[in-house]
Amino acid sequence: MTEQAHRITAQARREADAILAEARKQAERIAAVCAEIVMEPSRIVRKLHSRWPRAAGRLNV
Repeated sequence: MTEQAHRITAQARREADAILAEARKQAERIAAVCAEIVMEPSRIVRKLHSRWPRAAGRLNV
């Protein structure tokens, strides 16, 4: 490969790594919320009612 192709490949790899790192962080946040819902569902339902009463009513929770 040419030097330019190496630079482009390296830049693409860095960008892909950054995207994957952000996706991992978001997945960890989602997993934490899911764990909270599983461990304390009644508290989550109260939170839902207090923050979004109309939405909670539509969901029948």
